[in-house]
Amino acid sequence: MAGQAINLTGDLSDTSVPEIFHALSVSRSTGVFEWTFFSREKKVYLHRGRIVFASSNSRTDRLGDILFREGRIKAPDFIEAAGKVSEKMRLGQILIEMGALSTDEIKEGVMNQVRTIVYNLFDEPEGHYTFHEQENLLKEVITLDINTPELILRGVERMSDWKRILQTLSGIDTVFEMAAGSEKKLVEIELTDPEKTVLAHINGLNSVAAICSRVGGNDFETCRTLMALLCANLIRRMQDTEIALLEEKRTWDFFERTSRCYNLLFAYAYRYLTDKVGKLGDRNLSHYLEEIKEDHPVLFKGIFLLPDGTLALEALRENFELIGEQTRKQELLASLKGLLAAELAAIRESLGTTEEAFVTSRLKGIMESLKKENVC
Repeated sequence: MAGQAINLTGDLSDTSVPEIFHALSVSRSTGVFEWTFFSREKKVYLHRGRIVFASSNSRTDRLGDILFREGRIKAPDFIEAAGKVSEKMRLGQILIEMGALSTDEIKEGVMNQVRTIVYNLFDEPEGHYTFHEQENLLKEVITLDINTPELILRGVERMSDWKRILQTLSGIDTVFEMAAGSEKKLVEIELTDPEKTVLAHINGLNSVAAICSRVGGNDFETCRTLMALLCANLIRRMQDTEIALLEEKRTWDFFERTSRCYNLLFAYAYRYLTDKVGKLGDRNLSHYLEEIKEDHPVLFKGIFLLPDGTLALEALRENFELIGEQTRKQELLASLKGLLAAELAAIRESLGTTEEAFVTSRLKGIMESLKKENVC
């Protein structure tokens, strides 16, 4: 969407304001978002995806009302300043000239006004919205330096509509990963402890349901936090194709690491036995392999020991592909463990229990070393 003309229009019954701002943030859009509901009207101005200003015709969103509600100005000053407002004199300027507030205090008040307008918009269940791209935006409004991701986070945490939250998440089976550039944004945001806890479980693997289970506590609040992180563009949904590709990569990484490690163990056991008893050991190992094939006919079909006692991984990989996705990992582990146990049985039969115990100890040591080196 970046660099293209955008003209969003629709009804809030189909989406939510945070979702719209998320789309505009990702597309780095510049323009005006306008919401109307009967006589009520609110506008939010965005520059390159950042919220820079907002306005509203609602009395409760007016600067004076907000300053008064927050206790920043006294009733006499508010009443006097409100009586002097005109097209040429704004309330903020009047309060400064009266000495009721400083320029910095007015600026902070306007920032709070923008936040209030946006916060109130987030939980609006109805209304018509339109977004018009407008590149000359900066010439029309005074822009404020507002941290948009944090503004969205704090706005979403006030939402109470579960249907909108679930709709935004796209269901509890959705998987999220960290969004591009999130590390830089997180430096500028003060996350709450619950937000940090939820964020710690975003890894491209956990679904919404899994995150709720791991976090514990109130699932509604966890889901709302996920929505906030998503709309603040700190995390992003992983598409089904991406999840499938990632799962496939993990599966083949598992095959390569597991089969390579066991081949190292097979090589040691083979070398030890054949050094002790020669060709008799070779025949014993081949015999036990044939027995294992009966228990794992698909995976070990056409498999035989190579001259160094290892298995041909290319043939093993082809057989691995023939096994169902749900059981292939378990089948690989069971078959390789079974073959290793059979080789230890061959050593016991040929050399006795003392030699078997020695080789078992050595194999455990090899495996521990491989794990430390992150080979297995």
